[in-house]
Amino acid sequence: TAAIWLVAVAPDAGGRGARASVSQTVLLLLIANLVLIGGLAAVVGRRAFGLFRRRSEAGARLHLRFVILFSSVALVPAILIALVFGILVNRGVDQWFSDNVQAAVDNGAAIGLAYTSDVSSEIDSDIAVISEQLEGIRPLFGDRIQFSDALSQVGQLFGYPAVYILDENGEVLAGGEGRNAPPYVAPSREALEEAQAQEQPSVQQLTEGPDAIRGLRVFPAYGDAYLYLVRPLQPGLIGQVASARESIVAYKEAEESRQRIQAVFALSYFETALLVLVGAVWLGMSAANAISSPIGRLVQAADRVASGDLSARVDADDGPGEIKTLSAAFNRMTDDLEAQQAALRSASEEAVERSRFIETVLSGVSAGVIGVDRQRRVSAIN
Repeated sequence: TAAIWLVAVAPDAGGRGARASVSQTVLLLLIANLVLIGGLAAVVGRRAFGLFRRRSEAGARLHLRFVILFSSVALVPAILIALVFGILVNRGVDQWFSDNVQAAVDNGAAIGLAYTSDVSSEIDSDIAVISEQLEGIRPLFGDRIQFSDALSQVGQLFGYPAVYILDENGEVLAGGEGRNAPPYVAPSREALEEAQAQEQPSVQQLTEGPDAIRGLRVFPAYGDAYLYLVRPLQPGLIGQVASARESIVAYKEAEESRQRIQAVFALSYFETALLVLVGAVWLGMSAANAISSPIGRLVQAADRVASGDLSARVDADDGPGEIKTLSAAFNRMTDDLEAQQAALRSASEEAVERSRFIETVLSGVSAGVIGVDRQRRVSAIN
C-alpha cells in the first residue's frame, strides 16, 4: 500500500505529464489487482454457497461453522482497522494540506524569489546610472586596456565584478572583469532581441555554475551595442528557487488530486482486506475439510448402526490424530455390538432347539407331566 501511494502521489521531476502517466499506471494496476482478487473471491464464494445449500447434510453444518468462524476472525479486525486507518489517513491528508504547510511551502519559494527580485530591481536602477557613467568615458574606447580598467572600476563601484560592452551580434567589444568575476556567458539571441525592443529597463537572465544574474540593455552611445552586467548570487540559490517552484507546483497538483490520494489509500486497503478475507475463508474450508469430512462419515455410520446395520465401519486412517482415535473406537464398538448380536442370536436359536427337544420328549410320555420354573410358572405340559 505504501509503495503504491508513493508512486501515485509523490512529486515527479518529469512534471505533470509524467506524474499523470504514473498515476494512470497505478490506477490500472489497482484495477487489475481488484479483478484478480474478485475472481478468486467468486471461486471461494461459490464453494461457500454450495456448503450453505448442503447445510442439512451430515458434516456440512460443521463445515459451514468453520468458514463463518475463520471469516469473522479476518473480517472483524479488518473493519476495526479500516475505521482507525480511515480516520488517521483523513487527518494525515488534512494536515498535509493545512494552512501552515501551505504557508511553509509558499514562504520557502517566496524568500528566494524576493531576494532575486531585489537584485533585479537594483540592476534595473544601476544599469541606467552605469550607462551615464560609461558615456563619459567614451573617448577612452580607443585604448582598450585603459578602457577595460575604467569599465572594471565602474563595475566595482556599483558591485558588479564584470561589465561588458557587446556588439549587435553579442560579441564582446570591451570588458572589465574583477578578480571574483564569474565566467563569461554570452546572452541568448532572444535576450538581444528583447533588449532591442526596449520594453523594460533591462533584460535579465539567471545562470548557474556559478549562480549569477545578468542584465542586458541597449547602449546607443557606442553604436549598435549593448551594456552587459553580471551580479553574483548566493551559491545554489537558483537551484533552490527552481526546486521551490517545482515544489509549489507539485503541492498544488497534489492538493487538486486530494480525493484521488484518498481513493488510492481506500482502494489499496480494500484490496488487502478482501485478499485476507478470501484467504481466511479458503483456510477455513481447508481446515473444515480435514475435520468435518471424517466427522460426517462418523455421523452417517452412526445412523446406519441406529437403523440396525452393525456392519457399518469408517476409515480409521483418515483425518487428524484425534479423529483417527475416534474412528478406531467407533469401529471397535461396532465390532463388539456385532459380536454380541451374533452371540444373542446363537443363544436364542439354542433355546428354541432345546424347547423343541423337550416338547418332543414329553409328547412320548403317557402320564401327565407339567414343568414349572423357579417362579412357579408352567413352562411345559404334555
